Amino acid sequence: SGLSSGSSFPLGLNDIVFTVTDAAGNTNQCLTGILVQDLEPPVAVCKDISIQLDATGNASITPGQID
Repeated sequence: SGLSSGSSFPLGLNDIVFTVTDAAGNTNQCLTGILVQDLEPPVAVCKDISIQLDATGNASITPGQID
Protein backbone atom coordinates (compact mmCIF):
# COMPACT_ATOMS: atom_id res chain seq x y z
CA SER A 1 0.00 0.00 0.00
CA GLY A 2 1.09 3.60 -0.01
CA LEU A 3 2.10 5.40 -3.15
CA SER A 4 1.72 3.70 -6.51
CA SER A 5 4.71 2.74 -8.61
CA GLY A 6 6.36 5.75 -10.23
CA SER A 7 4.99 8.24 -7.70
CA SER A 8 7.05 11.01 -6.16
CA PHE A 9 7.56 10.61 -2.44
CA PRO A 10 6.89 13.62 -0.18
CA LEU A 11 9.50 14.82 2.30
CA GLY A 12 9.72 12.86 5.52
CA LEU A 13 9.29 9.19 6.39
CA ASN A 14 7.08 7.25 3.98
CA ASP A 15 5.90 3.77 5.02
CA ILE A 16 5.63 1.31 2.14
CA VAL A 17 4.08 -2.17 2.31
CA PHE A 18 5.39 -4.69 -0.22
CA THR A 19 3.18 -7.69 -0.99
CA VAL A 20 4.47 -10.74 -2.82
CA THR A 21 2.40 -13.61 -4.21
CA ASP A 22 3.77 -16.93 -5.43
CA ALA A 23 2.37 -19.21 -8.15
CA ALA A 24 0.32 -21.13 -5.56
CA GLY A 25 -1.42 -17.94 -4.38
CA ASN A 26 0.46 -17.67 -1.09
CA THR A 27 1.17 -14.09 -0.06
CA ASN A 28 3.47 -12.34 2.36
CA GLN A 29 4.09 -8.70 3.22
CA CYS A 30 6.86 -6.57 4.62
CA LEU A 31 6.89 -2.97 5.75
CA THR A 32 9.76 -0.63 4.99
CA GLY A 33 10.29 3.07 5.36
CA ILE A 34 11.72 5.48 2.83
CA LEU A 35 13.12 8.67 4.32
CA VAL A 36 13.09 11.58 1.87
CA GLN A 37 15.29 14.54 2.81
CA ASP A 38 16.07 17.75 0.95
CA LEU A 39 19.64 18.51 2.00
CA GLU A 40 20.81 20.40 -1.08
CA PRO A 41 20.13 24.16 -1.18
CA PRO A 42 18.82 25.71 -4.39
CA VAL A 43 21.25 27.52 -6.67
CA ALA A 44 20.27 30.86 -8.17
CA VAL A 45 21.85 31.66 -11.51
CA CYS A 46 21.19 35.34 -12.15
CA LYS A 47 22.07 37.58 -15.04
CA ASP A 48 21.94 41.36 -15.36
CA ILE A 49 19.14 42.94 -17.41
CA SER A 50 18.08 46.44 -18.37
CA ILE A 51 14.42 47.41 -18.20
CA GLN A 52 12.49 50.55 -19.01
CA LEU A 53 10.09 52.11 -16.51
CA ASP A 54 6.64 53.15 -17.71
CA ALA A 55 5.17 56.62 -17.27
CA THR A 56 4.24 55.80 -13.66
CA GLY A 57 7.73 54.55 -12.78
CA ASN A 58 6.81 50.86 -12.79
CA ALA A 59 8.14 47.89 -14.70
CA SER A 60 7.70 44.15 -14.58
CA ILE A 61 10.01 41.27 -15.36
CA THR A 62 9.63 37.51 -15.63
CA PRO A 63 11.82 34.92 -13.88
CA GLY A 64 13.16 33.82 -17.25
CA GLN A 65 14.71 37.25 -17.79
CA ILE A 66 17.07 36.88 -14.82
CA ASP A 67 17.54 33.11 -14.47
